[in-house]
Amino acid sequence: MNANVSEGADVTIGCKAETDSEGQNLTWYRNGMRLANSDRYTLEANGTRLVIKDSRPEDAGVYTCNMTLHTTEKSGQTLLQDVMLNGQPYMTKDVSTTVDILLNETLTITCPVAGYPRPVVFWLRDGDTEVKASDRVTLSSYGDVAGARIMIKNLTSSDLGEYTCAAENSIGRMVKEFQVGPVGAAVSERVAGLMNVVFGVLVAVLGMACSDLW
Repeated sequence: MNANVSEGADVTIGCKAETDSEGQNLTWYRNGMRLANSDRYTLEANGTRLVIKDSRPEDAGVYTCNMTLHTTEKSGQTLLQDVMLNGQPYMTKDVSTTVDILLNETLTITCPVAGYPRPVVFWLRDGDTEVKASDRVTLSSYGDVAGARIMIKNLTSSDLGEYTCAAENSIGRMVKEFQVGPVGAAVSERVAGLMNVVFGVLVAVLGMACSDLW
């Protein structure tokens, strides 16, 4: 019994029993790691159902039901069933969305995404123009997701701006925006903001001084 992740809700996946409950022993695995009863994982119906509480996108993947039969005719026989828990794309870790870089250098932006089914990633420039591979642009894999990393060689001023990582699968879509600017731009903006504050204070002080003179 396959299922989809509904974030924050409990989700149940199950495998088909091959015999009566007394003639089988079931265990569940995810990514090769055995699962057991815990605050988030509960086994029901003699182990044929796995309940995941407060499900999250990162719970998606392939779960394996390992069934060992103990009936007379099939004693010791082990059957494996893969059960799919589908989930929309999500970011696997936090990344900075501001990229400061020198012109003529190589720009590298990584979009660490995952999901099940495995998402398809594409990049947009300024929200609507798809960025495709070229002699200057390389799209490569990050983890097991193709196209999740973009590299642009010999960066020019026309390459600066907003880049959007869009990841999609059959369950949903996720976007992450990155702002690319020249080195020093952020510092210059902060300095300009500070100067405006200082100027405002000076004007106020001078204004009060002048009013005292009059």
